[in-house]
Amino acid sequence: NTKRNLILIYLESFENIFSNKEIFDENLIKDLDKNELNGKSFTNFEETMYTNWTIAGIVSSQCGLPLKPISILNTQKKGKHQRHIFGLKTFLPNAKCLGDILKENDYKSIFINAVSLDFVGMGLFFKNHGYDEVYGKEEYENLSIPFEPGSWGGSPHDSFLIDFAKNKLLKLKKNNELFNLTILTTDTHSPYGYLDPKCKKSGKNLNDTVRCTSKNINSFINFLKEEFPNNLDIVILGDHLFHGGNKELDDKFKNQKRNIYNMFISKNDFELKRNYINHYDLYPTILDFMGFQFSGNRLGLGYSGLKSFDNNEYENYIIKLNENIQNKSETYKNFYK
Repeated sequence: NTKRNLILIYLESFENIFSNKEIFDENLIKDLDKNELNGKSFTNFEETMYTNWTIAGIVSSQCGLPLKPISILNTQKKGKHQRHIFGLKTFLPNAKCLGDILKENDYKSIFINAVSLDFVGMGLFFKNHGYDEVYGKEEYENLSIPFEPGSWGGSPHDSFLIDFAKNKLLKLKKNNELFNLTILTTDTHSPYGYLDPKCKKSGKNLNDTVRCTSKNINSFINFLKEEFPNNLDIVILGDHLFHGGNKELDDKFKNQKRNIYNMFISKNDFELKRNYINHYDLYPTILDFMGFQFSGNRLGLGYSGLKSFDNNEYENYIIKLNENIQNKSETYKNFYK
């Protein structure tokens, strides 16, 4: 009944292990804990199959569906990231995702990221699913906005994305537009991170980068609360767990309980109904969080974390999901027809 604006932030490779003082000598993400941000988070946000790289994490969290290989072309020589989308001219065109529902409800949706929109079909996905404006490296160059190409893929750093987002938000506020603004960061990309020159250096690049991104996001959240004090819901998510390749950390991460960072922030009352969540659950959970109503507590393959659901049933659902997610599905193919 009351439409609320949405800020959705995907943090590259961001997980709660960064708070482990035994591994990192300090809590690197203390600026993003629930007390600092006055938010709530699910204790266990876990990866499942088809959700462990960026575009897959985005698709599953916005559509409640896995990103499975669907191309009819020969993709044997393509890497995992390209194999799933190579040759596609549309991206799950028959699926109704978060952006589609917001579009139907008069939201203006904007996607801001650092790398090329052509990479893994990122721009194609958002353009096909309700987003009005999408930005990547080439768009900033075309707009003649200078940036330091020091992040992953020769792209701008997180601080640039945040400044760009602030300018967009101030224009939306001036025009009194209902909005969904989605950001994808890159600085904390494995294996060592990409430290913004504006950040303090201690000699440990990943530590400095994670700490820097945490501070930047904390500052951005404070900006949001000041500019939009009454009608804004904020969701911050790691896109997936931190990948390997950092030899110093690979051994330390073994046998550790690992889960993805998440934070929900709103002035409106809400209650997390369970401790566990996966990427597919985020689709109904985010809509539930914003006040959208739908029958039952399920959308796609996910169950809202804000509606009560028997824990034993949920555990059985996870078992069945893992057992069956690789099965062939005519229903899934129809999302592309």
